[in-house]
Amino acid sequence: MPSDAHTNKHPDPGKYEDCFVAFLDILGFKSKVLDSQNNDDTLENIIQSLKIVNSIPSGGKKVSAGSGSLRTIQIRSRFFSDSLVFFLKEKSEDIAQLFFVIRYLQDQLLERGICLRGSIVRGQMYWTEKDDNVTVGRGLIDAYHQESAIAIYPRIVVSEKLHDYIESKSPEAFPFSNNKDTSLVHYIAQDADGVRFLDLLNPNVLRAQGERLELYDNSGFSVVWTDGATSRHPEILGFVDRIIQDNSSSTDEKIMQKYAWLKTYRSRYDG
Repeated sequence: MPSDAHTNKHPDPGKYEDCFVAFLDILGFKSKVLDSQNNDDTLENIIQSLKIVNSIPSGGKKVSAGSGSLRTIQIRSRFFSDSLVFFLKEKSEDIAQLFFVIRYLQDQLLERGICLRGSIVRGQMYWTEKDDNVTVGRGLIDAYHQESAIAIYPRIVVSEKLHDYIESKSPEAFPFSNNKDTSLVHYIAQDADGVRFLDLLNPNVLRAQGERLELYDNSGFSVVWTDGATSRHPEILGFVDRIIQDNSSSTDEKIMQKYAWLKTYRSRYDG
């Protein structure tokens, strides 16, 4: 049999591609599940929160270019119990879209008293044009390591490698921020321990009143809002304040440390 016939019988299954990878984890999920065994309200909150996490499909995200024309980027999503993975091919102009989706998701969960912890890295992932639900690559390993070993608090860390990439490429912040003249790197904060993280409570982050997830028949999605809508920033800060208050009386030292960090971060935007 000719070698080309053999090749046609076994087509190239895909290859590793440079990607942006986010690994996100619901903070305190285990304790919430245990509490839900005797608390129907907690169970309902868990169910609704998981529905929110699982609401973003794996497929094309319709995005607006600078001219207002639409294009589609491929964001793959995977949901594992209390964890969520996003990855998309590396294009500097698309990284703000990933930050935006993460911000949208975290805002939805903050309303239910739930924080995310996670990491965002730049690394290689297995990629095929058809999403076959295979999730493997060094990028996922690195993202998981940073989430489990470095994030610690309710923050989403940005790896040094990714920070340096964003700093060098200087992509615009839109839609993570409505300020198109500002580089996305200005929305990556540096913590007291030197770790860089996504500055989700920055008042200049775009979070319009009335924004909603819009789904399409071909598994595509978009987050839409009305131009000129007021910011949800004060409302989001209120949710964060409630979360801090609800966890202030915990006798678990690790839990207290996590929400003490959140209180310190929240204080950056007092007044």
